[in-house]
Amino acid sequence: MATYMKYAEQFAQRKNKRGTSEERKFTTDKDTYIEFLEVQLEKVSNAILQVNANTESTQELQTQVSELNEKMGSVSKILKLLQSFADAQEEDNARMHERMQVLNSKITEKPKEEQSSEVTRLSH
Repeated sequence: MATYMKYAEQFAQRKNKRGTSEERKFTTDKDTYIEFLEVQLEKVSNAILQVNANTESTQELQTQVSELNEKMGSVSKILKLLQSFADAQEEDNARMHERMQVLNSKITEKPKEEQSSEVTRLSH
């Protein structure tokens, strides 16, 4: 905007001056305006390139976020499966421990006579 105001001031100054050649003045004003437009075009082109680069970066980031969300969902499912497996293992271990205690108590409850006769029978 400042460049436009600068051009406008230059144009007004030149318009107010009475030169010897009106044609030369018109050509200079025209050249100045063309330069101004070329500068503006370059600025707009650079801005468009920057926007396109930012858009591509944003799209790449969105893709990465989507992929990470999918991975997090998979990890969550795996953790749930591992937890259920661990719970099942814990239950199996508890049942096994109970069975071992039952068997141990049955062994210790046998009369000593039976155990001693069994030991002698096994040793022969």
